[in-house]
Amino acid sequence: MARKAFTLSVPSETHVKEADYFGMVSGRDKNKFDETGLTPVGSTLVEAPYVAEFPMILECRVVHHHEIGLHTHFIGEIRNPIFLTRRELLDTTEKKKPCLKRLIF
Repeated sequence: MARKAFTLSVPSETHVKEADYFGMVSGRDKNKFDETGLTPVGSTLVEAPYVAEFPMILECRVVHHHEIGLHTHFIGEIRNPIFLTRRELLDTTEKKKPCLKRLIF
């Protein structure tokens, strides 16, 4: 909470297994990046890392937070959406213009 910031890194279907791990394991107990082999990148706008391999990043500042039992619910303001278009993220299997692979929300 000291940084009052977070990022949302939205994966493509290529990284479903890693994204599932990120959602199920607490960062307090394990280093999720070391465990999954994904790459942390320091945001230049907010004081929080994002996942380099994920094609959509939302950099956010915390505007409110609510304690709900053992959990904290964060409400944030999106400061900067980033859409990465790397070649490996493009689906060229169809006979049409390349498009981003499906994102997992």
